[in-house]
Amino acid sequence: MKPLLTLCGSNSGRDMDKFAVGKVEYIAGKLHKLPVLKDAVACFECEIVSQIRSGDHTIYIGEVHYCWQNPEEELFYYQ
Repeated sequence: MKPLLTLCGSNSGRDMDKFAVGKVEYIAGKLHKLPVLKDAVACFECEIVSQIRSGDHTIYIGEVHYCWQNPEEELFYYQ
């Protein structure tokens, strides 16, 4: 996993197809057919409903339309 994170964090998607180079497997999502990563523990498909400028950042507010959980992975939480 670390080599994939290094690849994605160190290269621009304008210069390479990170999914192809990193051999990332995905399925087409239901909302706009965006990729849902097969190895992700969970994935949320959201529609942007608002955005707020905050200094040199933009905060995006989204509405979740679809949720995915990898049945081979166990979700965890802290109490």
